[in-house]
Amino acid sequence: MQWGKAKTVLIAVLLAVNIFLFLVTQQSVRSRSRLDEEYIDNAISLLSTRGVFIREEDFSSSKLLLSTATISTKEMLYPFARALLEDQTLEPSVEGDGVWFRGEKGSVLLSGAADFSFEAEQPPKDLGEVGELLQMAGFSQEEFVEQDGRLVQTLFDVPMYGCEVSLKNGVVTGRLLVTAKAVQKNDELIDAANALLDRLKAAGIRAKIDDSDQSMGWKAAEYEMKGVPLRVEIGPKDIEKNQCVLVRRDNGEKVFVSLDTLEETAKATLDAIHDGLYQRAKKNLEEHTFPAFSLEEAKQLQAEHGGFIKTMWCGELDCELKMKEEAGMTSRCVPFAQEHLADTCPICGRAAKKMIYWGVAY
Repeated sequence: MQWGKAKTVLIAVLLAVNIFLFLVTQQSVRSRSRLDEEYIDNAISLLSTRGVFIREEDFSSSKLLLSTATISTKEMLYPFARALLEDQTLEPSVEGDGVWFRGEKGSVLLSGAADFSFEAEQPPKDLGEVGELLQMAGFSQEEFVEQDGRLVQTLFDVPMYGCEVSLKNGVVTGRLLVTAKAVQKNDELIDAANALLDRLKAAGIRAKIDDSDQSMGWKAAEYEMKGVPLRVEIGPKDIEKNQCVLVRRDNGEKVFVSLDTLEETAKATLDAIHDGLYQRAKKNLEEHTFPAFSLEEAKQLQAEHGGFIKTMWCGELDCELKMKEEAGMTSRCVPFAQEHLADTCPICGRAAKKMIYWGVAY
């Protein structure tokens, strides 16, 4: 074999081997740089249970960016804000592009999709105390790593760049991956709420507990629309003070009540609500009921005031039909408590037998 040809073949073989090794090496690097499929599945599954949805293709690198996460509703930040202020009864105040929560412990401003700013009455001194605040609000300290003077949120020990909290001039600011379950259910709080439920039922009061992940504002509106007359609210701060909050639907009044007297106070409040509603309804009925002594007067009163018209009645169907035809009113009821307004029926002039209420049927 000629040495020149042999050298050419050897060079070609070595070049092919180098290309093959290069391709294998690159594939290995790419495989190592990508997250494990099981890792990705676990992360996506965990986030979905917390109301956060991430596309699988967004896990192409070991860095998880906040922009890849879709937070389904801004209200997911509301429980977090209430937890920071240690008051689950606080309602949001929409001002401009932001949402404010204000309480005895300070104020929280929510802006954008997941940004917050917390000004406390007693500001934290360092990131250690900031971590304690986050823990109180439902996060674990293991979820954060300190980097360059800020706390970066992590998922499976992977930093979520863009999800971070910092402290400057006593103000805590940042962006967090907050979900409907960010403020974790406190076992002690749930136990206390269930204990109150059992006590109310034992006292003969029909009650139920709502420990869902809906916001406090949503729950309040939901049960007001359903007509629940009395709402009992309790939070961690209330447990410490051995109290709860009673909220009346009829006037919106909120009263702090000792847990030692809950049953008695709840019964008294329900009785007060019942009596108050009854008296208001009775007064409204009396103010919108007018006596009439002729068919023309009945027509005029109905046209001017509406409400109910009460007259004497002979009891005959033809008079009832005439009232409907000429005045547009039908008989509404013959009350048990009768009044003697006159001796004759104002429609036909015959002897009256009873008093009757007339009204327009809508």
